[in-house]
Amino acid sequence: MGYTRIQTFILAAELGTSLKASGWVSEGPAGGASWGHRPGCQSQSLGIKERWVLHLNPPPPALVLPVDPDAPIQQTLTLGVML
Repeated sequence: MGYTRIQTFILAAELGTSLKASGWVSEGPAGGASWGHRPGCQSQSLGIKERWVLHLNPPPPALVLPVDPDAPIQQTLTLGVML
């Protein structure tokens, strides 16, 4: 689908151990009011939440290859572009 990141929220009192173990990164506190979407419905999870993100399909690191290791001035090739 082309998503590059997903996010979830946990209560500030939760540790997020399973999120850390699976590669999620904390972005800090978020919100604080009721997060309910239905009018007249009281949410059980009032208070500050913590936002966690997981980056999907991160770009690969730059590939740097020597063009000619015997050349007097070392030239490098980075992802098909001569520098």
